[in-house]
Amino acid sequence: MNTIYSAGIARILTFVCDIIVMYICYIVAHSLIPDAFAAVNPNTHLMILIAAYAVLAAAFPPLSLKRGVSGEQVISRNLLTALGHFCICAGMYAVAQVWMGDRPYILTFWCIFAFMLTLEHLLLRCVMRYLWGKGKYTSQAILIGDTKGLEPLTAAMKCPKSGYQIKGVFTNDGIGQLPEGIAHLGTTANVADYLTAHPETEAIFCQPESLDHEQVAELFNLCVRHKIDFYDIPEFMHALQRQMETRNVGSTILVSAISEPISHWPNKLIKRTADMALSILCLCTIFPVIYIIIIIFTKRQSPGPVFAKKRFEGQNGKTYTGIYFRTKHTDTEQEESTFSFGTFLHKTHLDELPLLFSILKGQMSFAGPRYHACPDMETYHQNTDDYQVCELVKPGLSGCGSASTTNDATNDIAYVQNWSIWLDAKLILQMMTNTLKKNI
Repeated sequence: MNTIYSAGIARILTFVCDIIVMYICYIVAHSLIPDAFAAVNPNTHLMILIAAYAVLAAAFPPLSLKRGVSGEQVISRNLLTALGHFCICAGMYAVAQVWMGDRPYILTFWCIFAFMLTLEHLLLRCVMRYLWGKGKYTSQAILIGDTKGLEPLTAAMKCPKSGYQIKGVFTNDGIGQLPEGIAHLGTTANVADYLTAHPETEAIFCQPESLDHEQVAELFNLCVRHKIDFYDIPEFMHALQRQMETRNVGSTILVSAISEPISHWPNKLIKRTADMALSILCLCTIFPVIYIIIIIFTKRQSPGPVFAKKRFEGQNGKTYTGIYFRTKHTDTEQEESTFSFGTFLHKTHLDELPLLFSILKGQMSFAGPRYHACPDMETYHQNTDDYQVCELVKPGLSGCGSASTTNDATNDIAYVQNWSIWLDAKLILQMMTNTLKKNI
């Protein structure tokens, strides 16, 4: 391959940028805590920092230069990189018998470094996507298989920022079903001749089911000789909209569904910690102010209690009582009985603010499948396949279903199957943005 990444140029440039960022963080930390290394030569510490990062960079190439990598993966990799850098540095300091610095300096430097390193690589990812969008450093690829099975991959790779340039498709089921703008290069029997005539091809995405065993072996050997990346597309993947993983049993490669990420205890701990921290922060800051304002306006327009209660279905089918700010008159529950300030509360979702107590108690989460009253859950189970998967997690104030304009219950299922802490942050911000757009 002749791409900038495989040649190593981008890795070297990225490493240089990382060292510059590290040096800036080093200077900032020393300016904030000037006496951190009063008894030791500061250059010694700088050399240890650079040597430790060189070891880490050699073992783990930057994800921001790779195609098909999400922003969440870049953030996770760089946070882990900063943590690994700290551990390697600690070991080097111990071996060299050099004082690592006081705790304020350690906390300041690595927090700044983790933030700046993540920011740098996100910016680098944006630069690479921009260059790919302009047709620079793209990888020329061909696709082999039936058009229906290749449809999701083709749609993703047609995006200019994917980093791939599709030269065409080899398929045996005709040219009538090909996506617009995709050339038909022939049948699967013509692949070997095409690769021989076009050595600039750098990647092949193939459904082996569309070839016989001899063709697959010949194609794979041809890719090895010409240093072409070969990617296998399982035939059934277009029917499964979820994450999968591969594993080897002897020489056999198995593809299996990844268990829901949120079912793993480290992820449960991360999510619960984030929920508790955010709920306590909100309850101690914005909630008292908003509560006083809502009491005044609610009492003026509708005498009665400020709060209302309702039973909701939560994790594992357990029910709980949630409280929210009352938006209707107490004499009836008809929709037309909503008072004017209650309409504003409902429209801006401020009526849901007391549900922070449910989050603090562990009955709900900031992000998750949209919470529903107990009578409504039966409807979702009847009308949506696999909706019982949503019972594995706590319901949330925001989620794929509530943040989406379609409010499709299948989005809640996708949330459970593809959870990450970055997805939670994205959904919370998206919900806040959608609410502001609707009310401004």
